[in-house]
Amino acid sequence: MMNITMRKLLLGCGIVVLAAGGSVLAQKPIVIIGPPAPFNQTISIQDDASGSFMVLDTGSGKYEFTRCADGFTISGVGFVKTDGCSIFLEDVQSDHRVVASVNECNQQGQALVETFAPNTSRKGAVGIKGADGTPFKLLLSDKNMNDNLMDCLAEKV
Repeated sequence: MMNITMRKLLLGCGIVVLAAGGSVLAQKPIVIIGPPAPFNQTISIQDDASGSFMVLDTGSGKYEFTRCADGFTISGVGFVKTDGCSIFLEDVQSDHRVVASVNECNQQGQALVETFAPNTSRKGAVGIKGADGTPFKLLLSDKNMNDNLMDCLAEKV
């Protein structure tokens, strides 16, 4: 049997050890981990049939689409969402809509570029060059983003 003095001594030592351990932990800085920083990269989607292409920056949401048939371009800034291998971009304005979907794991992408109702003021509008005011809808389909050249004059291999 332990006597009362021995019990008090052991209890006192235990409290000192716990307090010292707590003191050491209290001296360590607290690190708060937030959401990861956005990963900025430039992605291109080039239509396998027409060669028309879109280049987008995943960090800023800036994009530029070029229609190879006539040199028509649209540029702007869209909302970018990343979910695993999937990257989505969307920009809806009064005169156009641009939506893109990319699967980074499969290196495949699609984009929809659409201009709305005839608008004679569209020619020369900010972000839109070469438009004649005729609305159109174009779907880009890129089954292998690794072979993109982003040049209307070059032929894809």
